[in-house]
Amino acid sequence: MRPPTALALALAALTFAANPTRAQESSAVERIVLPPGPMATLVARLEARAFDPVAPPPAWPAWETAGEDDGWANERPWREWVELLRAEAAAADDDVGRPLRRARLALLAKLQGRGADAWDHLLECGEHPLTAAVLPALLPGVPIELLGAAGPLPPGVTLSPAVPPLTTDSRGNRRALGGRSMEHREVRIGDALMTLVVLIEGDGVQIDVIPRGGPAVDLRVLPPVPAGVDIGLLYSDWEKVATERAVVPFRLEPDMERFTIWARFLGRRDRWPSAGRALPSRVRMENELEVVVPPERANDARLARFAEALAELFDRPCTLRTTLDPPRATLLEPIAIHLGADDASGKLLGLLSMIEASVLARDGRASRADD
Repeated sequence: MRPPTALALALAALTFAANPTRAQESSAVERIVLPPGPMATLVARLEARAFDPVAPPPAWPAWETAGEDDGWANERPWREWVELLRAEAAAADDDVGRPLRRARLALLAKLQGRGADAWDHLLECGEHPLTAAVLPALLPGVPIELLGAAGPLPPGVTLSPAVPPLTTDSRGNRRALGGRSMEHREVRIGDALMTLVVLIEGDGVQIDVIPRGGPAVDLRVLPPVPAGVDIGLLYSDWEKVATERAVVPFRLEPDMERFTIWARFLGRRDRWPSAGRALPSRVRMENELEVVVPPERANDARLARFAEALAELFDRPCTLRTTLDPPRATLLEPIAIHLGADDASGKLLGLLSMIEASVLARDGRASRADD
């Protein structure tokens, strides 16, 4: 079994909680701790300001389930996504509508499990009340339907924090997630107060929940997963509970030092496409597009709507066909986007990330460095 790796963070948080006067003084300026970088700077500025509460942006339908009226098997959410990207790509930097558009894109990325994209969109909101309204969805991972609710979170709530935000070095390259941590020191669930720490390492993600006051309380945590990996083993307080990513329920007792969740990464064999990269330049040419899927996914309405969204977004035909169907006869060979049977959902999310990076790029570069 892997030994604890966030011991120093846990001890620091316990020392912090043991000194009430120091805790009160520090919580005002260090309630939220992020890796050094633009997002940490922005959050520090937000924490120093007082905003009148604002309602969070309208919610998106659940990503994994297809509702009869507004799910992702229908046109409406895809059209909203296309319209948001188009409006944001055409907007000036000082456009007053930017915070709302980016806040909506941030919530969508979080809903889909694209944590790095969610932080990027939130950073573009700047010092706006919507940034403060959306931030809890990423850390400590408040359910989107509870954003903006007054008072503490209800007992039994499921927290699903995002991966920590990436940093940018002096050369403008995106640094890897390994070794990055973040924490929220004032998570209130019922009458209980706790600190939540998220630590990404090369072989897994660790979440520590540290009691800081109040009675025992039940909660649930869903560990974040960086792009390009799955969860191979999941431990609840160092006892194996699953061989895949899953929600971990537990009871946090006031006399615990901490409760630890450890999720070991399982690398994917096929890691294309890289999250965060823009589409290859040839995709931005005038060739028609095809979304190619195995025959068993031919009736996946969500993929059909995805093809329609690409056609509208890039203003060219985009068809959905199976691997058994011949390519369409066109003057220029269609550019085929293959979503195989293995990890088709992961590839689709990677494509959404690449599409957003391409459409919203403002400096003309074809791609950004790997996450």
